[in-house]
Amino acid sequence: MNLHFKKARVLITHFKLQYKLILFFMLIFSAITGILIYINSSEQLFHYIASTRVREWIGGNEWNLPHQIITDENGFSSTITLLFGTIGIIFFTVQSIIFSFLNFNREIKNKQISLWILSGINRKSLFLNKVIYTWLIIIFVFFPSFLGIVIYSSFAEDAQQLIGNVFADCLLFIVINIFIASLINFLSIKTKENTTIFFVIVGIFIAYMISSYILINIYESSYGDKFPLEMDNQNNVTYYFGFLKYISIFELYKPTLEFYTIDISEIKSKTNWYGWEPTVAVVESLNYKNITLVILFPIINFMATQILNFLSYKDYKKININI
Repeated sequence: MNLHFKKARVLITHFKLQYKLILFFMLIFSAITGILIYINSSEQLFHYIASTRVREWIGGNEWNLPHQIITDENGFSSTITLLFGTIGIIFFTVQSIIFSFLNFNREIKNKQISLWILSGINRKSLFLNKVIYTWLIIIFVFFPSFLGIVIYSSFAEDAQQLIGNVFADCLLFIVINIFIASLINFLSIKTKENTTIFFVIVGIFIAYMISSYILINIYESSYGDKFPLEMDNQNNVTYYFGFLKYISIFELYKPTLEFYTIDISEIKSKTNWYGWEPTVAVVESLNYKNITLVILFPIINFMATQILNFLSYKDYKKININI
């Protein structure tokens, strides 16, 4: 019992020392999620997870026929993909950098690790507890946003069909961020002798993430979601931006909530205060072109995470401790 308490004390101590920082990140990400949910709710005529097509009949009286306006709307799935695929990955990368520095790099440099060893905790238990703590932080910070996303999605017209995909994308989001956190932990331990090098490397990593996201968006605005090798060589700068998709960290996150545009699967009517009667055609067919990648990439992320943890522990064992 005493041994288990000693191991748990690493987690408890870290939470006591850093709970304010955890709450800070939790509040920030919850606010970002809340803002995106509000924007989505204000833009959607009908609340769907899937993409929708709205037909509005405007005007019309006994002398004139109404004219029809057709509008394609992004469902809540597009908000989830934006939050998880770009904003969330950058946010949690920054979070992991800060906590990895505090719990690995700084503790090693300040010889805090020696005090843990003196208290009777072996290196393996210490390392594993720190890794688990890194993962738990990601889950804790994400949890309020997860609740908000699931609750909001549960009120969607197509929740019965797609709520499982919302849960799946939340899980995939956690997996990719645990992988990135493990990569940063590895860098933190590797650069234990020089904090400046650590921040230079992670600074370059953040810059690469942001710049690749911007350049890929420029590419996709011209060529869509296709990869460059799937098309003929366009021989211009924008086309070559697309090759960043092959090395983009964001491509490791493959959401299940992607859709084909197919025939109408459901019709709903709603009369608004203008007296128009819009109807919505709901696209509910999942983009199964990505189903292989949806299964494959989490497995790759999990295996890469274990390899990084193994390499990190090898370096962690070699740390010189003056007791």
